[in-house]
Amino acid sequence: MASALRYLQPAALSTATRRAVNDLPGKVGPLRTEILEVTGSPEPEYAQIERVSARRVAVWLFTGVAVYLLIHQLSDVQLLAQQVRNVDWRWLPAVVAMSVLSFAAATLSAIGSVPDRLPPWPTFVAQVGRRSSTG
Repeated sequence: MASALRYLQPAALSTATRRAVNDLPGKVGPLRTEILEVTGSPEPEYAQIERVSARRVAVWLFTGVAVYLLIHQLSDVQLLAQQVRNVDWRWLPAVVAMSVLSFAAATLSAIGSVPDRLPPWPTFVAQVGRRSSTG
């Protein structure tokens, strides 16, 4: 029981078991405590568990299709180099400005969606970090 305790968390349970656990007073906490007391084990480091959702499968599927379709365009290095040489660099400031504007809009959205007062600059930096880490 003690070795299985690291998996005793809602994400690892079936839908029916999760519903039954939600009806328990205190949810999973008292059950964990009881198992620790009976087995005399220390509190384990809980496993990182994520459920596979239809949305996650769709994202991976569409990413695979996009990579498959784009790989042919990006594999022609000469064509890619020619396109980079022919870029109209006058558009770069507008592209950068629109990118910054999207981060500013995300910051305002985050500030407006919570009841607590969020500081603007750290919230902006968090939006940039969040967006760049997700691709």
